[in-house]
Amino acid sequence: MAIKKAKTVSSKTVIDIVKKSLQNPTKKTGAVVNEKRQRKISPYKFHPHGKISLRDIRVYAHHGCTVEEQKIGSEYLVDVEIKADLSEAMKQDDLSKTVDYSMIHDVVIEEMGISSRLLERVAARIGSQIMNGSDLILEANITVRKLNPPVKGSVGESVVKLMVTRDYVDVAQNRYEGKYR
Repeated sequence: MAIKKAKTVSSKTVIDIVKKSLQNPTKKTGAVVNEKRQRKISPYKFHPHGKISLRDIRVYAHHGCTVEEQKIGSEYLVDVEIKADLSEAMKQDDLSKTVDYSMIHDVVIEEMGISSRLLERVAARIGSQIMNGSDLILEANITVRKLNPPVKGSVGESVVKLMVTRDYVDVAQNRYEGKYR
């Protein structure tokens, strides 16, 4: 194997190369160059719908069919995953162009604070309020887990999972308000 000899370059040549690269910084890379140093979005095509998730929102609440559950309460974990139109958020670095997950968290805390007999009812209220929180949301998947439910035997958690889509929000909201039974 032959060893290649390094090419000697004068300091003047190096300075000329640096000057040329500063005069035309995008020639080789094609990247956006400005004072904010933003990166160029790749040429790949992105699907406009994305998902935002909040997992393991821990809440102490008073849900259940027995008087003891209503009085004593229990610990719950709530997961929310939404599907939303994130196309504008992908283009702009602007919170108003996406779904603010603090809104989702606030809805979960508020709805879990309203006592209900059934977790299905709680999950439906959470889903309905989240869908009403932003027109960007197309679908919401809600999981409510009751830790150590009061059943005979050893059970780690009872779980209710619901999916709410934009098509079903109006019917669910009307039932919630008592217009349909």
